[in-house]
Amino acid sequence: MKGPDYPVEHFRMMCKIAEGLRAKDIQLLSHEYHYQAFGSWLIEYMRVGERFRIVFDGKESQLRIDVNLGDWMKVNWKEVNAQTVSKLDADGIGNLALLMIGETSN
Repeated sequence: MKGPDYPVEHFRMMCKIAEGLRAKDIQLLSHEYHYQAFGSWLIEYMRVGERFRIVFDGKESQLRIDVNLGDWMKVNWKEVNAQTVSKLDADGIGNLALLMIGETSN
């Protein structure tokens, strides 16, 4: 892949994740993407009044879910699940993200 291909693949994956969130009746709150930080990204979402974020750390090849133990104005993130994803492509990371979100939705 060439440099310009990575952001396109990222947004394809984000569309898949956004559709998966909608199917689970989970509200997408925000999204960040950082091409120059090894393609790192995060999504904040809300499920039944609880605020979560899923974070992809491109440098460490780690995908994790955090829950906010604070309130809306003062966040206090706590990791609830983390997986190493060094062997996965964008589709694999997107699928794993949806699986991890589903596990925290129970």
